[in-house]
Amino acid sequence: MLWEQKVDVVVMLTDLVEGTKVKCEKYWPDSDKMQFGYIKVKLGSTQVFADYTIRKLELSKKGEVGHIFTQFHFTSWPDKGVPSTQWSLVDVEQRVTSIPTNKPIVVHCSAGVGRTGTFIALYNIMRQAEETGLVDFFKTVSKLREDRIFMVQTLVSDSVVLKCFFSVLSRPTAIGCGGGWEGKIRTR
Repeated sequence: MLWEQKVDVVVMLTDLVEGTKVKCEKYWPDSDKMQFGYIKVKLGSTQVFADYTIRKLELSKKGEVGHIFTQFHFTSWPDKGVPSTQWSLVDVEQRVTSIPTNKPIVVHCSAGVGRTGTFIALYNIMRQAEETGLVDFFKTVSKLREDRIFMVQTLVSDSVVLKCFFSVLSRPTAIGCGGGWEGKIRTR
């Protein structure tokens, strides 16, 4: 999928193992390269932060031009829990947004609904705020749940999205300061 769609950004919201359960298979090397069938994955760089890691990875296929993508691996969000800090999740969302792309952004956790849905809801709400100044939280979450059952699974997930969004609004260096959207936000 990453090769076929030439994806520029992957957001991984799970650890490989949580407790005693395997949550995700590792699809990147710690150094150098690894092979998956006819696709080679090469590690370009790694930046480690307190709650997440950013990796630059290159996909290549014999006889074709390689494709580089950025993986944001959020490491402090337990399954069915909340991130250890909302600021880190907001930071990841803003870093994802800073990468110019017209390709799909791949977001995954272990089941693809709880943490994935929460991140996508936050991402969509932040885009609504920037583009229109109007945020419809319930419509956004309802649409996600319509598209995939169990997206944004719990009230706790809802509260994570809202806390992250309101933390951006209350932060003096909130995104979009040049546009001044923070003072124009309306909710339905």
